[in-house]
Amino acid sequence: MYRIVKKFGFEAAHQLTNVPPDHQCARLHGHSYVVEVALTSDDLNGDWIRDFADLDHFSRYLKDTCDHRNLNEVFADLGIPHATTAERIARWLCKVLLRNDPTLRNQLESVRVHETDNAWAEWRRLNELI
Repeated sequence: MYRIVKKFGFEAAHQLTNVPPDHQCARLHGHSYVVEVALTSDDLNGDWIRDFADLDHFSRYLKDTCDHRNLNEVFADLGIPHATTAERIARWLCKVLLRNDPTLRNQLESVRVHETDNAWAEWRRLNELI
C-alpha cells in the first residue's frame, strides 16, 4: 500500500455553542488550522499515486471559504447544521474534496484537522463511502 499526505493551512475563528457557557470554547476564539489530506493506493499511476498539484483546488477552496473567517458563519451559510468541532470540520472537508474531485473516492484515506500543534481530529475511511 502506498500513501501520500499533503498539508494545507488557514486561519479562522469559531465558537462552540453546545458547551456550557463557562467552557473556554464557548467564547469566540481562533486557530491556525492545519489540514492533512492522505491518499492511498495499492498501485501507482505511473510513478505516483497522484500528482500533489491535483489537490491545488482544495488549497484555493480553503483560502476562499475558510481563511480569516468565522467558521460558525461559514457552516451557517452552507447550511451545515453541526457545531464547528475539529471532527465536524474534518468530515465536511472530506465531502468537499470528493464533491470537487470524485476521482479521489478510492484514494482518500483520511482528512486530519489540527486546531493546535498537539490537538487534532481525523475522519478516516474504513469501509464508508461518502
